[in-house]
Amino acid sequence: MMKYIVLTILLFSSAVTLAETKVVSVSAKVCPQGIHEQPNGKFALHVFCDDALGTNVTVFMNKLGAPFHQDYDLGSRYWQGQEWAYDVMSFAWLPDGKLVLSTSAIYGSGSVYLLSPAEKASKVLLKVEGAVIELVSVNDNKIKIRYQTTPKKYVFKTISM
Repeated sequence: MMKYIVLTILLFSSAVTLAETKVVSVSAKVCPQGIHEQPNGKFALHVFCDDALGTNVTVFMNKLGAPFHQDYDLGSRYWQGQEWAYDVMSFAWLPDGKLVLSTSAIYGSGSVYLLSPAEKASKVLLKVEGAVIELVSVNDNKIKIRYQTTPKKYVFKTISM
């Protein structure tokens, strides 16, 4: 009986550890304009479908609660204007409250970013000159991406956070 309990616990804990984070595609073809809330958090991403100018985003504090929160307050809820905000192709909210997003080099930087909205901090995880980068999956600390530098030819790669 003890073996079954231990096995059940191991299976359950591995399922939680290996849970895949939802990736949202926001390329011009499938652009879901509007607010995309952080699961169980205070932040959200607003997606702007700007047609021929790409898909652009801003991070904002959606649920302020107290009148202020570090770099956010009643009159300053938005974080935008950074290189990561232009020509976004896909994003994923992580369980720890961070945000991973990918951009195209057409109007953006052709990079994968890790954002920490609470601190207004961003980090480039990968940059490929001239690439259109899309997130394929985000699982634990691994991000699977695909990118194009030439039409109809994808390169697949896994990067770590």
